[in-house]
Amino acid sequence: MRRLARPGQPVEWPLLGEPISSDLPVETNGVLRLYTWPLYVKPGLLSRFEQETGVRVEVTEFEDQFEAVARLRTGSAEFDAVIGITVDVLGGLIEAGITQPLNHDYLSGLSGLWDSFQSPFYDVGSQYSVPYFVWTSGLAWRNDVIPDAAVRYSYNPYGIFWEERFDGRSHLLNGSRESTAMALLKNGIFEVNTEDPGKLDVALQDLLDLADLTHPHFDHNDYRDMWKRVVLHQSWSGNIGFMRFYAPEPEDMKNISFWWPPQGGTGFPGVVGSDTMLILRDASTPVAAHALIDFLLEPSVAIENATYEGYQPPLNSIEPQSLIERGALPPHLHHVLVSEADFAEGLPLLELSPSGAQAWDQIYEQVLVASR
Repeated sequence: MRRLARPGQPVEWPLLGEPISSDLPVETNGVLRLYTWPLYVKPGLLSRFEQETGVRVEVTEFEDQFEAVARLRTGSAEFDAVIGITVDVLGGLIEAGITQPLNHDYLSGLSGLWDSFQSPFYDVGSQYSVPYFVWTSGLAWRNDVIPDAAVRYSYNPYGIFWEERFDGRSHLLNGSRESTAMALLKNGIFEVNTEDPGKLDVALQDLLDLADLTHPHFDHNDYRDMWKRVVLHQSWSGNIGFMRFYAPEPEDMKNISFWWPPQGGTGFPGVVGSDTMLILRDASTPVAAHALIDFLLEPSVAIENATYEGYQPPLNSIEPQSLIERGALPPHLHHVLVSEADFAEGLPLLELSPSGAQAWDQIYEQVLVASR
């Protein structure tokens, strides 16, 4: 079995084929078929890219990463580029030959990435992937409903989800990793990529208790949900920035609070995440796909994209505080911002072995059933 990429155990992938040649022309009048999350690139930026290159971008959206990975693995997905694949599933796609190696001659923007992403441990030399966004996984709540959350839970911020008063009014992030990692952290187990059966059983039992207490729903729609009946949501920091588009009134954002536990001074660690931009093996417009990646790394484009999305690219040119200055966030939501130092302090969710992934999936499936 191949080794799993870890910060202290970097992986340099073998080249499965050669990168495209340098100095090829962009496939003018071609179609770049992009596969990504809904509205995961500011639409106006894609229009600008089309105008500048003469390449039409055709976007197909996926609702969650499980759907995306499954479709890519079938070999029937006719796409050129994918944006939004997280690093915990990246290795399997590379190993399966689904992606193609990159030609850095087309990617001048790589030099502007944070130092930790110049040659990331999960893809040494950035041979197959380019970082897109980074985020933290924290807690979002309606402070007009739960005004005491920050004080009452400073000793263990994750414990708030286990309060019966939130029955039917709290949601967790969907997927096998985030909720289980949170249960591990709540119990003082800070190995969020553990495959130890004993530690995973602690998380399972606590999540089953949670399911019985509050019957949480699992999704990543906090930006919509928290304007309805939901008052507490496990959330990705970037989703909080996107929430303003769904607020009944702009001033209603004052009723939203967000913590990433380390920033909240709790003494507890917190999860961080990042995703990638990839070019698929059978891309029909590979030069245009490289051009789109480089376009999104250009500082003026990147800050406009981040201001719209709420998520941040790990670029030195972007000062996190500038998102507040540009109106993407009100000042009281400064915990949403991610600095390079914050990210280095966080715990990333990384690839598991096949048996480990199966164990985490089984926990999620059991908790889903128990929550109904």
